[in-house]
Amino acid sequence: MNGKFYCELTEGYTIHRGTLTLREDGDTLSGKMFPAGEFWAEAAFRNGKIDGNKFCFTAHWGTACQSYSMDVCGEVDGDKVTGTAKCLGKEYTLCGTRTE
Repeated sequence: MNGKFYCELTEGYTIHRGTLTLREDGDTLSGKMFPAGEFWAEAAFRNGKIDGNKFCFTAHWGTACQSYSMDVCGEVDGDKVTGTAKCLGKEYTLCGTRTE
């Protein structure tokens, strides 16, 4: 599961691109998300969990005005990652390809 993935989060016609880094330690997952071209900063995971090739975590971002949480669950299959992400009442489709 360990690796860095170039990902897209899609909701309707909206696409957010960035990187997702996953680090497995037993049944615990750590890592970070970094939205490319977005105003959000890098977000470390909280509550990362692994079950086989499936994972869930919560990412947190903050700006001077607001903070955001995104709940992400997905699956790694070889060099591909897929899943869903929920943030601000919207559900996004996650898909990505391993870069490292």
